[in-house]
Amino acid sequence: MNIRSNIRWGLAALLLGTLPTLASAQEWGTLTGQFILKGKAPEPKFANPSTANDAFCQQLDKIPLDQMVVGPNGELANVVVYVSDRKVKAVHPSYEESANASVEIDNKDCRFQPHVVVMRTSQTLVIKNSDPTPHNSRITPLLPQNPARNPILPANQSFEYKFRAQETQPVKVTCSIHPWMTGHIVVRNNPYAAVSDEEGKFTIENLPVGEIEFRLKHADSKYIAGASVGGGKTSRRGQVKITIKPGMNDLGQIEVSNL
Repeated sequence: MNIRSNIRWGLAALLLGTLPTLASAQEWGTLTGQFILKGKAPEPKFANPSTANDAFCQQLDKIPLDQMVVGPNGELANVVVYVSDRKVKAVHPSYEESANASVEIDNKDCRFQPHVVVMRTSQTLVIKNSDPTPHNSRITPLLPQNPARNPILPANQSFEYKFRAQETQPVKVTCSIHPWMTGHIVVRNNPYAAVSDEEGKFTIENLPVGEIEFRLKHADSKYIAGASVGGGKTSRRGQVKITIKPGMNDLGQIEVSNL
């Protein structure tokens, strides 16, 4: 083997030896927490289906309104948590598989289900109609890059929509045929966003380690302002910086009092 070959093999060995180190240099952490509404919870509200001009919705008993879902101990659903930075420094490889997946909202039982969905600009929104009656699904983005659409969906039909840019706030989707129907779409250019469930809990997995600015907002109401989160307080626009450490990062209970 000549000197040139020895040099090539030596460089190759050097590069191969450093690749595992480079791949493992970025560490990751998972963020969890639970939102609790302070004070008296609002009484559950229900739609008045008698205002609907179709027999299917009229016959449904007590269609719940999803605008303020609070559990028996103040567990607050539908709070959106997302990275507010325009770019994240790294994305975990586990998100690659779902990068181009479809995200669904269903017109079911005269409600948008789920009430809030989280998606990336690389993904496709699919709006379905599982009801035996027509619905329209009016999408009203805030940015001009994302055109508004208002398709009529007959029974058992669906409609696809692609967002061209991430939105700074949840995008509203409504049905003018059934005016109580409201849903929200959280559109980001990265996978680091979540919405609290009926127990007020949320999880964002595999965040890059380091200080990250997040934004907290109730999908149907205000930014979560003045809340103690991870050693800091949220601003009037729901922003707070959290230091993500390797492994689990549990924020515990986050008390919300400004809704």
